[in-house]
Amino acid sequence: MVINSDQRRVLTNMRWGMPSPQFTSKGKNYDKGVANVRNTKSPHWRRWLGPCNRCMVPFSAFSEFTRVQNGSP
Repeated sequence: MVINSDQRRVLTNMRWGMPSPQFTSKGKNYDKGVANVRNTKSPHWRRWLGPCNRCMVPFSAFSEFTRVQNGSP
């Protein structure tokens, strides 16, 4: 991802998702993050939903989950 930093652009690696709530990380050394935030009214998520935490994600395709006739994904 390219971000603006100190009047210049910087290429950096970033993870997709939001930080997990603390209760889900107890006893774990690594936070995999959450990619699907459903309750935007939760105090945990509100602080991450502002414009300063948003980014533009380029994509070349879009995928929707569908099941085939035999029931498999």
